Amino acid sequence: AGSSNSSTYRTKFNARIKQMVNPRRLVTDNDSTITKIVFKTSVAAPAGVRIDDPALSEEPICASIDKDVLTISTTAAEINSGLHPSFFFQGYGALKTIENIKALNTSEALSFTELFKDCRSIEKIDLSSFEAGSLHSIDGMFHNCASLRKVDFSPLKTVRPIKLGDAFRGMPNLEEIDFGMMEFNDYEIYDNIYLFSSKKDAGNKRCSSIPGKLTIRCTQSVAAKMFANGSLQNLSFGAENAEPVKIIFIDSATGEEFTPEWK
Repeated sequence: AGSSNSSTYRTKFNARIKQMVNPRRLVTDNDSTITKIVFKTSVAAPAGVRIDDPALSEEPICASIDKDVLTISTTAAEINSGLHPSFFFQGYGALKTIENIKALNTSEALSFTELFKDCRSIEKIDLSSFEAGSLHSIDGMFHNCASLRKVDFSPLKTVRPIKLGDAFRGMPNLEEIDFGMMEFNDYEIYDNIYLFSSKKDAGNKRCSSIPGKLTIRCTQSVAAKMFANGSLQNLSFGAENAEPVKIIFIDSATGEEFTPEWK
């Protein structure tokens, strides 16, 4: 008893909310007014502007804004993210809290591309309720999440290699990533992806890290692929005026620290 599963749903979802603030806003526009998003399901009478596609949703999904709090409500028990929930939260630069994110059913999701891109103020994102059995990409998922300190993918049970792309670019406060047993498919193919940084980012992006170190929990095969990609070297060695970042790898299977060799 969910809601829309259309692949076009994600742009309507975000754009309609932003247009409540400014009618000319698009899904890709930054919105600096919302500090909190609240999901409410199984409510008797959802209030606000309908933001789903009535032709595709089983039950209405509505959004309302009170000062800086955005409430998304529906009579359904959950909200089906659809095939491509990409961009759902993109551009909410002042967003600090997402309440009841478990209301999103991501079991059909193929891509989390730029899901939280430009959420510069958020410090914690709980992914423990996300389902990822169909997932194939997290490209740009946390791009420019400048305040986020930890990303934990370990609860996600993926069944195929995942494309990463610019997943962690522009995150100067990032201290830890836990990939669990996830595997990835693009390091050995694309040497020009900027998972963490490129040299041109050195001035104000992700080559520098405020904590000065980054702990990555992953399989040894994932670590080997990261070491084969120039992005991690830019981060580890620093570039131009950037400070080097100490990279610590922890084996997800054994919990032991290890050191791959640079390629």
